[in-house]
Amino acid sequence: MFTTAVHRSPDAAEPNGPGAAAANPYDTSTSPASSERNFLKPRWPIQPIRTSRQLQELCKKLERAELFSVDTETWGPKVLSDQLCLIQISIPAAAPPKARSAAGRVKRRSGAGARVSRDAGTTYLVDVVALEAQAVAGGKGANPLLPLKEVLEDPNKTKVIHHAQFEESQFIKYGIALAGVLDTKLVAKKVRADLASYSLQACVFEILGQEMSKEEQTSKWIQRPLSESQIQYAALDSEVVLHLLTKLRSLERQTAPSPVWTLDMVLEKLAEERSERQRFFAEHGVATAIQALDEVADKTRAALTDLLKYEASKGVSANYRGKFGTAMYRQYPLEEVSFAKIEELVPNLIPSVVQETTTKKALGEALAALGRGAELNQLWEELQVETGERTTPKLTIELAGESGMPKSPQPRKKSGSPQAATPPPEVTKEELMQTLLEAEIGKLQVVRTHGLGDRLAILDGRIERYAERVLELLEQVNPDGASHIGAHGSASFSTRPVKRLDIETLKRDYPEVAIRCLTPQVTKGRMVAALRESGADPSTTAKVIAEVFVKTGALSSPRVYVEPNYALFYKGIELTPEPTASADDDAESAI
Repeated sequence: MFTTAVHRSPDAAEPNGPGAAAANPYDTSTSPASSERNFLKPRWPIQPIRTSRQLQELCKKLERAELFSVDTETWGPKVLSDQLCLIQISIPAAAPPKARSAAGRVKRRSGAGARVSRDAGTTYLVDVVALEAQAVAGGKGANPLLPLKEVLEDPNKTKVIHHAQFEESQFIKYGIALAGVLDTKLVAKKVRADLASYSLQACVFEILGQEMSKEEQTSKWIQRPLSESQIQYAALDSEVVLHLLTKLRSLERQTAPSPVWTLDMVLEKLAEERSERQRFFAEHGVATAIQALDEVADKTRAALTDLLKYEASKGVSANYRGKFGTAMYRQYPLEEVSFAKIEELVPNLIPSVVQETTTKKALGEALAALGRGAELNQLWEELQVETGERTTPKLTIELAGESGMPKSPQPRKKSGSPQAATPPPEVTKEELMQTLLEAEIGKLQVVRTHGLGDRLAILDGRIERYAERVLELLEQVNPDGASHIGAHGSASFSTRPVKRLDIETLKRDYPEVAIRCLTPQVTKGRMVAALRESGADPSTTAKVIAEVFVKTGALSSPRVYVEPNYALFYKGIELTPEPTASADDDAESAI
């Protein structure tokens, strides 16, 4: 259906779009006729950090930096049990004084942090394997990353990370809770809501117009010495994320509403951008093509889901894991916490890892057992305390001539019938996964073929940011909720205080109730963090976790998981193409 080779001529891009030299921090392009792969390489100097003294010196540099990027490489099968092997930290060169002043204004407005100079900077590779070995051999404790704790937990230092959740899970093992994080994956989701994948490789290609090789991603990072290919791969990941941020912020700046616009003016501009988006899509034939591909993707997901459910109902568990993606009907082993093991192995950690909680239902059952069921509502309300926060405001906008809030493209719901009692059509899971991948990538190809990525990002960004400005202006009228009706439309929002249950008051004033309804809870993440904070090494931590969290033999509710292998496209592998169409026919032939 589609040719998904990643190569195209830079001339096909719009002036500020993917492939435009002016917007790229790298120059890897060759002749349009060239068939060579031009993967990115790191441009900044690379410095290894293998000793505690070198780590201390790096920390001094980080203390002077306004912004730096962080990435990690691990070795192992699971996030909570694998071993952190390498930390990559890239520090951009300081911007000139005038530019730095401008960057400060950006930071105050959007939290972007310092400006990134794309021509200079340094990447540091912190060898965690070497530091761990030295810490154990030298008897200096089991946490070799302690020098990084202060700067990584400083909320005033911006840490640029792509998919920060993974890095957070690694550092928490060493008692380090990352703060001041700017996640470029989240920024990319906001700026380019149309992307099928938000991996770093996908974002660099779709937003910067450059290719990254991910061949070393799953290499043996625990081995020493690291290969030159591993070093180059690791250094690039932390360097390129800073350049990605620069491009994303450039697009965001073009979406900002004027601070002097009144509420009526913002609604007027919002209506204009909404109309412009519709005209823009109709003019290029993009809307029709994307709608058709969405329908293909929805029907294919439904067929996959039905096929998986039907096979499961017949006792077949041959889930698909292949080059086109993953399709699974899975039930996961359930675990329970052995509090006896916690008391036996780490009794000193009980106050920090065990939390007590309850529900209104459990509280009602406890009161009923005491013959006090009528007190439930009164007691529940009495135990509620305000947190000082409010729920996310619910905003409604009705523009003149339209009904409902104008929306940017949102991820489509995965469909599929609740039950699949009848045999599905004669088609394999691999064929369905290939069709799904082609449809999802095809939508991006429609946009990319016409060089529309940046323009689409700006249009969607303006619609989003203008709506946010509407909310800000309404909140100035009344932070608890307000409405407005004007010549260009109406807008309103509502919110309420966030409350939590005061467990300590329940235990103090109603101990006979508390003992019947409170349930202790422990999470793996909290347990791992407490163990590392107490000085346990990774091996000891893993052993304690294995003894505390015990498999029950029961299984979770069934889940259907369908995920196309978008990396297949970004590796430059071609899916089965149909006859090539001309550029003018792309939008229609994509159907």
